[in-house]
Amino acid sequence: DFSSYIHVIDDVASGESAFQAEINRANSLIKAVKSLRDDQFAFIVIDELFKGTSPEKGAPGARKVVQHLAGHDNVVFIIATHFKELTTLADEVDSIVNMKIEIFEDEAGNLIKPYKLENGISTHN
Repeated sequence: DFSSYIHVIDDVASGESAFQAEINRANSLIKAVKSLRDDQFAFIVIDELFKGTSPEKGAPGARKVVQHLAGHDNVVFIIATHFKELTTLADEVDSIVNMKIEIFEDEAGNLIKPYKLENGISTHN
């Protein structure tokens, strides 16, 4: 089975905001993970969980989703986020690791992107 969380859109005609659409997608994802048999596995990639709302609302919800995913031995996931609050989960949950891809600026002001994944938390915006 395949689904995508990369491009979640609102449905204004039905009154569904972008944030509500993200909540619905996250609930569907959690339901799918819960339904996995012991011999089934999931690889999940999420780009900016709950970006359709303020960080004050989005970060706590994203934290709950990440905690849920981390509670399953048969799930591997990558979540790109700007919610600094999520980075503390690596100190609380053994299976969570913070990774980053650094960006450097050369003498001429050009951005250098080596696309090298390494341990840590990025401080670039």
